[in-house]
Amino acid sequence: PETTAAPASGVKVSTGGGIRVESADGNFVGQFGGRLLVDTAFYQQDKTRLGDGSEFRSVRLEGSGRAYRDWIFKIQADFGANSTALKDTYIGYTGAKPAELVIGNILEPVSLDALISNKYTTFMEPALLQQTIPDRRIGVQATVRGDKWTAAVGAFSSNIGNTDGDRNEGDSGFDIAGRVTYAPILRKGQVLHLGMGVNYLNPRSESLRFRARPESHVTSVRLIDTGNLANVDNAVTLEPELAVVFGPFSVQGEYQHLKVSRGNTSDDLSFDGWYVQASYFLTGESRPYHLNDSPYSADFGRVKPKRSLMDGGVGAWEIAARYSTLDLTDGTISGGVEKDITIGLNWYATNNVRFMLNYIKVNTDDDATGNAGRALPGKAGNGDDPSIVQARA
Repeated sequence: PETTAAPASGVKVSTGGGIRVESADGNFVGQFGGRLLVDTAFYQQDKTRLGDGSEFRSVRLEGSGRAYRDWIFKIQADFGANSTALKDTYIGYTGAKPAELVIGNILEPVSLDALISNKYTTFMEPALLQQTIPDRRIGVQATVRGDKWTAAVGAFSSNIGNTDGDRNEGDSGFDIAGRVTYAPILRKGQVLHLGMGVNYLNPRSESLRFRARPESHVTSVRLIDTGNLANVDNAVTLEPELAVVFGPFSVQGEYQHLKVSRGNTSDDLSFDGWYVQASYFLTGESRPYHLNDSPYSADFGRVKPKRSLMDGGVGAWEIAARYSTLDLTDGTISGGVEKDITIGLNWYATNNVRFMLNYIKVNTDDDATGNAGRALPGKAGNGDDPSIVQARA
């Protein structure tokens, strides 16, 4: 980043990860930034109609900062994917170290892969099982951090309204989520990360539904889908996580067990999923591990090339592979089983510019009927196995 210093009575301005303005005493900080993710995807269809195309996956503008030393804030709006939505929007207090309190619209502390910003993920889209985890919701979260560990717990309202923008006046559901992490090995270029996330969903007057895109967002098709689940009392997700970084090589994986309790009138349900991924930097970089980000902790951040294109280098080059699976069939619910294999190539041209290429081979079983109404002519039947090539700038 480039920095322009000012006298003690002035401000300091820096650029690199946005435009940052800081008071001389450091008690007030303001930063303006954003992101632009442009995707295109091509589908080798099997039985379901999948439309090739492009989209602005994310177009975000954000303002964030710190006031009176201990108060943090952020406002982030996303105009991508043909919709407008608030993303991270919160106010927090950090003056009771090592504790932090945040109130607003944030991600629930459950999963490593879900908490990594889509600016820094190894693959274009999260693994299948992450799509069963709630997106950002309004709530309150408390976090405590040590030298190698973190603990976070939060309560959130699902705050669901009707499609016309009015509330349905039924009781809003609520979630309680928590995550603990420990990194017994934590030094530059070497990390061993262990974690466990727990999420409790109580839908109250709302319904629950679990489904997943085939790790591609240009299509709206979900090949596996439970449909709306009736008589749900609550759902509990357990998600252990593991990550290892050794120089340019890294491995990451998570397992998910989802238990749905449905009272006395319907049988309880159990769904499972897991993924494992590995990556290697051909140019020698290493995935950076962040323990103290707010409001999220113990995740991976921005890769900075050793020699970027701006410096006359070739940037950073990364190859990666992932296997993921999600089983949404149990008892009388035949949501289907999907297994995806993804191969990825990433080029980090500069600190702020990246290009991604993913190939995904999808395999589903005969219960995968989530989009039976979109079958190709003469291709009716279950078990859909398309292939996908997609790219992002």
